[in-house]
Amino acid sequence: YGRLRAATLALPVPWSTGSSICHRLPGFKSMNTYPMRSPLVVADFLISRSLCGRVVEVGSRFGDIMSCVKPFASQVISIEVKPSYCTALRERGIDVLCEALSEANAKRLLPDAEIYFFWLDPNEISNMRFVKLIHNELVSRNQSAQVIFLVDESVDQGEVGKQMTALERAGFSFGGKAHRLFFDETVDETQAITGRPLADGGNHASYKRPWAGRSGRWGVMTALVVDVGSQEGRERMMQQ
Repeated sequence: YGRLRAATLALPVPWSTGSSICHRLPGFKSMNTYPMRSPLVVADFLISRSLCGRVVEVGSRFGDIMSCVKPFASQVISIEVKPSYCTALRERGIDVLCEALSEANAKRLLPDAEIYFFWLDPNEISNMRFVKLIHNELVSRNQSAQVIFLVDESVDQGEVGKQMTALERAGFSFGGKAHRLFFDETVDETQAITGRPLADGGNHASYKRPWAGRSGRWGVMTALVVDVGSQEGRERMMQQ
């Protein structure tokens, strides 16, 4: 019984979440906190999808996610509109295009990549706009890629189903799967309950002091992975 009890205690706690690989990277430092940025576990998910590939993020803020993905990708590029964020990204060694992406400039601005990632407004109109924009541009180049975007069900309940329906109606394939990314970036129990010490932007998300609709720095983020671009480009990418 003693050996069984000891072995059981050594197992991971079933109700706890794992730690992101970002924390184990030499020199990595988080400059933002959830929900000011995506949870760091999103970087782990992107790494698993894009090993040795090129990754583009639309809207990076201070670049925590791309800074973590960078050692595992052949190239990471940020498309960011705010000059102060662009400066911070360059200081972290991340290539940045400091301009808003639109239908008018996509041919010039959108880099070639295997993965395009963003976390934008929760409504399907915003997400579908960028999915279609990237898809149409890649079709014109006879290329293909995957678009990965996030939905935060902790505040946008029921939104994942709406996004799936919008993708299906537009003829996009997302593999019929919603990838649930569980995370907990709580510092300690004091922070979990009171929100102190405050994080960037006055972030006091906690049980007693909810912030931006969140009761803490934990939750479940849903990632949808969408195939975009030309069929010929997709077949060529699968052969590589």
